[in-house]
Amino acid sequence: MNPSFEKSEEVGRRSPCVGQCQLNGSQICSGCFRSRQEIGCWSVACVREKERIIERANARRKAAKPSVF
Repeated sequence: MNPSFEKSEEVGRRSPCVGQCQLNGSQICSGCFRSRQEIGCWSVACVREKERIIERANARRKAAKPSVF
């Protein structure tokens, strides 16, 4: 299960890592859907940049796993 991450005050304190780390050929993690670069800069990114990273990761997750009606 890979939940989407919300924008919140906690963005600055927690990583979106879900412990299923494996980079694909595009260097995107199959667990959290962050890029290799986004994973690497997470610990030094400001809150706004972390929000942008989460937005991009959520978009990748949604594109990779379309919802079923």
